[in-house]
Amino acid sequence: MGLRDWISTSYIPILALNGAEMQALEELPSQDKDALLPFIQLKNWFTATTLEKSLARVTKAYGTRPFIADVCPVGLDEDPYRPVFRELAALRDPTDGYSNWCDFIEAHEKLIPAVQLKQPSQIPSQIVRLAALKRGMAVHVTRQMIGAAEDLAQILGAATDKGDDLCFILDLGRQNEDLLLNEAVTVQLIQRVRKYLPKAAL
Repeated sequence: MGLRDWISTSYIPILALNGAEMQALEELPSQDKDALLPFIQLKNWFTATTLEKSLARVTKAYGTRPFIADVCPVGLDEDPYRPVFRELAALRDPTDGYSNWCDFIEAHEKLIPAVQLKQPSQIPSQIVRLAALKRGMAVHVTRQMIGAAEDLAQILGAATDKGDDLCFILDLGRQNEDLLLNEAVTVQLIQRVRKYLPKAAL
């Protein structure tokens, strides 16, 4: 088992690393923090120059509890001359099975890694390294990636012994009047994903 038991985790909120959401997390009672498992996309913390400042802000809000870490998408405001943005660019680099990302996760023992998905050919070798850490892994499939979810599940199932210690998150984003339709589509998709990932938490 990884750093957290997926089955007993009551809630996985997808949080932005910004002032409002970190303050809200910080103000939660300890028992509520123990019950949830935040999924946080790492990014620059305001004017800080390194990602270590971002991690320090999460620790201030959530303590030393493990959390799921991902890399934020490229932002329009990224300045290649600032060290923090060079760090982020390196973590997004798919070379050698996202080796920079794997190195980063390995160096921070309380991080549960989100599998980087942009380059599917690099997923199997990435998973070998991340699985060796025995912390568990998460996969975040956004609305834009729904069409590829089943193909991803097949790749992940082959690389993780059918989803062992993997949490597969289908994220449809903000809901609207199509909620019931989205629910029906999601149930069908979960059934197809489950064929390849019977051991995963969905």
